[in-house]
Amino acid sequence: MKERFKDREDAKKFQPSTVLAEQSRQMTRLASSPVDLAYVSHMSSKELN
Repeated sequence: MKERFKDREDAKKFQPSTVLAEQSRQMTRLASSPVDLAYVSHMSSKELN
């Protein structure tokens, strides 16, 4: 599973949940500005709760 990560440090950081890790990678890719990142993070948090 870890091999799917391009950045080994990211893999270590997000080990507790590979699903969250994948989401984080997608968010980083999608977010072109701090506002976008904040919005996506907010929406993600709502989905998780």
